Amino acid sequence: QSLFGMFGVGRGNGGMQHNGKPIGAKQIADIKYLADASNAQYMDAYFPEIKEGQKVPAILFIHGGAWWMGSARGNNTFLVDQLVKAGYAVFALNYRLTNEALFPRQINDAKAAVRWIRAHAKEHGIDADHIGTIGDSSGGHMAGMLGTTSNLKGLLMGDIADNAEYSSSVQAVVDLFGPMNGLTAEQQGKDEAKVAGNLQM
Repeated sequence: QSLFGMFGVGRGNGGMQHNGKPIGAKQIADIKYLADASNAQYMDAYFPEIKEGQKVPAILFIHGGAWWMGSARGNNTFLVDQLVKAGYAVFALNYRLTNEALFPRQINDAKAAVRWIRAHAKEHGIDADHIGTIGDSSGGHMAGMLGTTSNLKGLLMGDIADNAEYSSSVQAVVDLFGPMNGLTAEQQGKDEAKVAGNLQM
């Protein structure tokens, strides 16, 4: 059984809701950002109210889960809901986890998703010059990698050629507690656990 099935989330269940209400003025579920996509390579889009002729900035949201579990339809409904209410179009990314593909395939997927957003910006009212990314935990690491490897080809593009004529660069990055230095990540986790323990009442 897939991880998506185990956690009751994933394809075929529709987009996220927050407080029992669908997020955004419009949702598009199960967008394949690659022509030959696996079951993991899709994303869901959540749009604010977009007036005719208007363009809105977009955010690629990358879920965490230690790179081997989780889903874009996990427990981040509040954050996605708030971003859409602030006027952003949010694309919640699913990507190949490490039980399907080894690093850096996860970054390859995220870059492919950014290129897809740019390639389809006009039809969805997206400002292709203002695309940011936000992620939590391992998703924060991936967001940081997107920001620090803009337009790099080769290893971090992988063998994905879809929409190669479009840029995979992002204009803003928010890393929510994502590890960025593999040499210090273990100690960082221990330090954070101490802090969390001290904050318990």
